[in-house]
Amino acid sequence: MLENYVQHYKFYKQIFTEWTISRKTYRTSALYNNYLSGKRVVNVVHSPSLADGDGRFIDSFDLIARFNRSLEKVTPEKQGSRTDILYSCINRSPDSGNMTKETYQSVIEPSGAWLCKAYPNLDWKGYFSFNQDHRAGATYDNYAFETFNHAPQRSSEFAVEWYKIIEANIKSRPNTGILAILDLIQYDVNSLFLKGYTFFKGGYDKSYRNQNEDDVLNYMKQLGNHNQQRQNLFARKILLTESAIQFDEGLRAILDSM
Repeated sequence: MLENYVQHYKFYKQIFTEWTISRKTYRTSALYNNYLSGKRVVNVVHSPSLADGDGRFIDSFDLIARFNRSLEKVTPEKQGSRTDILYSCINRSPDSGNMTKETYQSVIEPSGAWLCKAYPNLDWKGYFSFNQDHRAGATYDNYAFETFNHAPQRSSEFAVEWYKIIEANIKSRPNTGILAILDLIQYDVNSLFLKGYTFFKGGYDKSYRNQNEDDVLNYMKQLGNHNQQRQNLFARKILLTESAIQFDEGLRAILDSM
């Protein structure tokens, strides 16, 4: 913690003294809000922190949310048996969202899950990710997906204005798992429980992607799209101040160590 503080002093100072989280609500879909309204939602990460028996706890919630490739392989005893909401980066690469036409039609569509596009359609040119991949974030993937699949009705999209605020603060592209949290709290959920979140500090589940945690972090660092430290600290502030968000002691310890 001390080493991180010294290394990122100005950034830490900004977080603890200057940042204020806007209480404005950023939504894009009244239908999605109707679906979420009053519901107890659990957002599940397929991490090694999940154990046999956790599936029953996860299934006790009104709605189960996951992200990216996690719907492709679910172990009910550990991860719950349903997927009601899937947040996806919509990237077609198997190293990311694997959101091909075949994946959508064979996995997503039969599940009946709401599909939420984590990255909004943008013409705006922002920080690293937009300038680096020269396609305005995930806009190209979103358009391709909608063209291939005829713009599914049970879908929503992250609010552009809220996304711009987040990326301007962390000066990098946020991960889909973080965006899932930041989007869900914009709606009228009763509560949002985070299960399995480790912020890359608790191992990596190879059932989700056949890589270890260090490989994934090095890959993201090499691409330069994500700044885990800044993103995690931004998320930490919201997790510790947003009354609707709940989590277990394991995640509490990770947040305290940041």
